[in-house]
This record gives sequence, C-alpha cells and structure tokens, in this order.
Amino acid sequence: MNTAKIVINFNKTIVVPKNAINKDKSIDMNTPSFIEDHIAQLPALKLLMNIGWQYLTPDEALEARGNRTSNVLLEDILKEQLRKINKIEYKQKEFEFTDANISDLLKSFTHF
Repeated sequence: MNTAKIVINFNKTIVVPKNAINKDKSIDMNTPSFIEDHIAQLPALKLLMNIGWQYLTPDEALEARGNRTSNVLLEDILKEQLRKINKIEYKQKEFEFTDANISDLLKSFTHF
C-alpha cells in the first residue's frame, strides 16, 4: 500500500494511505480504513486541524525538532507561541516575555 506517515504528537505517528492526505494537507475522511489508529486518530487529527493546529509532514516535524528525533519540543514554534500568548503581570502591569524568560522556560522543559 502506498502510505504516508502523520505526526500526531511528539513521537506518535500513524501510517495512512497517501490518497487520504490532500495536496493542502487536509485529510480525506472518505478514504475507508478499518485500522484502529485510522478510525480513532484521523478524526481527532482533523478536529485539531479545524481548530487551528497545523499539520506537519514528518520531514517538517523533523526539521522543527532540529533534525534530532530525540528532541520532542518544536523549539522555534514554542518560542514564537510563548512570545505571542504569554505575559508576565508584575505590580499591576503586563510585560511580554523576554528572550531570557523564554530561554529559562525552555531550559526548565528540557532539564527536569
């Protein structure tokens, strides 16, 4: 079978028929499959994409991991999102995350 891998989260991937992935990276839910991963995970993946999550091909995911399969964080994307959605409140004022804040947070994620 001609298949493609879909990265679900961090190290989880599923294999689906290539014809189930459209050119715009949307998922064709009309492609029949009786494999449990497909029945449960493809609808979840489609839902996540519908609420704004972006599908990454395995090559894109590996690149976002710094070409290290052991790296579970997509650091550039995480840095961008931390900068975009997080603020620090101090003495009733809001401050954006600084590069130092983001670096410290990334270190805390990677050095438990």
